Amino acid sequence: MTSPTPFPGQSGPAPADQDRLSPRAIGTAILAGLLAFGVVFGGGLALGRGKDYATPAATDLVTYISPSPDWTAGAEQAWTTTVAADAQVITVPGHLLTLETGDNPAAATLTAYALSDSGAAKSWSAQVDASTDAGDTGDDFDIPMKPAYLMWGKNTLIHDTTLYDLNTGETREAPWSSSDGVIIADDIAIACDSENTCTAYKETDPETYLWVKTTDYTTEYLHSRTEHYAPLFLRDGQRYCALSYREIYNIDTGEPVRFDVPRSHEDILAYGVGAAADGWIVNILDTRNSATIFAFGTDGGEPIDSYTNNQQSESNQRFINIPETITLDEFKERFGKNSRNTILGIVDRDDSSCSISIDVTDKRVIELPTLENEPSCLSIVRISADRTVIIAGPGATETQDIQTFRLMYNADTGEEITFPGMDTSSGALFDLVAEDYAIGYDPATGMLIGYRPAS
Repeated sequence: MTSPTPFPGQSGPAPADQDRLSPRAIGTAILAGLLAFGVVFGGGLALGRGKDYATPAATDLVTYISPSPDWTAGAEQAWTTTVAADAQVITVPGHLLTLETGDNPAAATLTAYALSDSGAAKSWSAQVDASTDAGDTGDDFDIPMKPAYLMWGKNTLIHDTTLYDLNTGETREAPWSSSDGVIIADDIAIACDSENTCTAYKETDPETYLWVKTTDYTTEYLHSRTEHYAPLFLRDGQRYCALSYREIYNIDTGEPVRFDVPRSHEDILAYGVGAAADGWIVNILDTRNSATIFAFGTDGGEPIDSYTNNQQSESNQRFINIPETITLDEFKERFGKNSRNTILGIVDRDDSSCSISIDVTDKRVIELPTLENEPSCLSIVRISADRTVIIAGPGATETQDIQTFRLMYNADTGEEITFPGMDTSSGALFDLVAEDYAIGYDPATGMLIGYRPAS
């Protein structure tokens, strides 16, 4: 929830002679509004809470939690306890972590708590070197912000190259290098080096690699990410994830999905891929500044449809999409006919990518306040599926925690939903650990409060 030290921002503009098909070019041309496939590249973590990892997921595994509509009734306390003050607080499914750095981050204390409906019970503590948690740009990978604490699968916490059993605190060494970038896709960890070589490991057998592949753009993709959890896509019983803005891989075999786009390399200015519930989508921006979407079946190969991308947005806007992966037909309605049926809202942002207002579809525009306490930039916005509840909070680059929010609103009334016992104007932060379960933390006192929607 909180960060004891500031985290560096994203990399500066790419050189003028950059590869026009690099993700930085894509980021300029597509992510500004031409693509807006937020369903594919969402942020946050909802790694199948209570999920049985022995069997594949029945549906796509999205990577963020949306608030329940029940919060419109308000919030009430479920339990209260106290942890360390001025700590960094992080939640992952089933667990809460506190990190106390004090004056010596190299000898920080990491404490794990088991989360339940009745509170947080301490499980274990360990001394960790947190001196490079904010991102070590001195290695050969030079990622601006490597997430310092990642949950892998059902019960493993990754900190650099140390693997912790979340229940006991027992440790073992990860099989990858400290300079590698790691992407988590369900129970698969994919470690990629600066040469675009990616190696996959399974949580239940981390000593043995599953596959090794040389990819095209993974290193640049990792540079542009603020969190490294990848959405999981289930197609015909196979599991897939994105390893760049251009590449979809089978996470169990390492085989890429092949897309035969009917455009020459010289004619393509930017390229982005997205997942549909019944196939895949590739968006091409050509040298004539024309955007075309090609639809593919689950096996990729030749396109089965194509149409002009008519999605319109400003460069400072961000679309909040419905959490479910939409079908190829719904993609065509959305991007071919500019339908807003699958858009929950549109966020206006300032030049620092901080959210300043939210236009909730069929509801109202909610203006966000300027906050005094850090982190003050509300870069992440989530909206409930029925468009009644909104949360806004900082990004993972500021908190190392992708669940964190600072403010919650009732979209029907436009009023802020408050949490008794916590004062957001004094720096309190919250984690949405389930749709109907939030935890508040007051850094000044160490007070930790669990909340449920008011009954």
